[in-house]
Amino acid sequence: MAYQLIEKEEKVTIKENAYRVITIGVKGLIEMKILTLGCMTSSLQVLDNNKMTDMILKYPNIDDYYHDPHFLGGHVGFVNDHIYPPQVIAGGQTIPLRTYNGNRFSLHQEPDNVMRMKYEFRGFEKHDDRITANFGIEVPDGFDGLPGNRTHEIKIIIAAGDPGSVSWEDKFTSDKPSPSCRTRHEFWTLGVPRVQELMYYINADSIIQTEDDGVATGEVIPVNTAAGYDFTTLTKIGVNIEAGGLKGYDTPYILRRSRNVNEPAAILRSSSMGMEVVSALKFLKTYSGFGFDGSAPGWFEHSSGLTIQPCQAPPNASNYPEDSQFEKDIGYVSHDQKVTHIFKKVA
Repeated sequence: MAYQLIEKEEKVTIKENAYRVITIGVKGLIEMKILTLGCMTSSLQVLDNNKMTDMILKYPNIDDYYHDPHFLGGHVGFVNDHIYPPQVIAGGQTIPLRTYNGNRFSLHQEPDNVMRMKYEFRGFEKHDDRITANFGIEVPDGFDGLPGNRTHEIKIIIAAGDPGSVSWEDKFTSDKPSPSCRTRHEFWTLGVPRVQELMYYINADSIIQTEDDGVATGEVIPVNTAAGYDFTTLTKIGVNIEAGGLKGYDTPYILRRSRNVNEPAAILRSSSMGMEVVSALKFLKTYSGFGFDGSAPGWFEHSSGLTIQPCQAPPNASNYPEDSQFEKDIGYVSHDQKVTHIFKKVA
């Protein structure tokens, strides 16, 4: 079959700064827009019920991505999630992190975050049934308070299918051991207004306990003893929330070590569209948007999107107890990772 590949590069002004919007896709099947601001996904549509349908939350105005309160569609890191005390260990050194907005914790290394930086667009690659957009950034030693002259290269690959897939290939290098716990932060909707309507599967038998403000403690809890957290079979999210008396999820899962890494780490499904998430990464953080309340411009309605964030290290690992089973040092000089989302029509 001959596919018509989409490639487009457009200039755009965001808060009086010059950026680019890169569009890639397979015409009539799947199409994605990426900003060079933070390598953010500003749109992702797939063919669902004979029309192109949004799969993620997106802001109504492009300027909203500049002061993005929700890390919407961004490549968060190099230190992701809630970190308390606000510090990490890399190369045997304890490195302080900044906090903001009165939080006790560091959140995605705000306010200095690579999400706020301008990535260089490095061109397209085309093959018969797929197209790649290449991005990169060089981060100097000491920027965001972290050590090392760092390079960060991202390949985003759209491939044809039924209707198609998107992959993120992410390569990190540093001339000093530097924290590297990166993840994507799209809020997935699969075209429905509330995540409670979606079916969810996570290939994990355990979670890491979190405190009320989202800080992970390092305590491992089997999902079959934690009411509402067991997604080892495809389960409606709203059913589990109700069963556990939960406000939602802001939860790190420990992916099964025995799993075949070519099998889904997670599956999300609406009545008409399924999405399989495939990655060899060891952990998966998921957040169900229960903090959204629609009360101010740029805020979405409660539970209107779900993050599915495979990551190499569990959130807040450097601050776990000394007898924790997890590695506390998250410093790397080189680290590659890949995550693929495969969209499939529901029969």
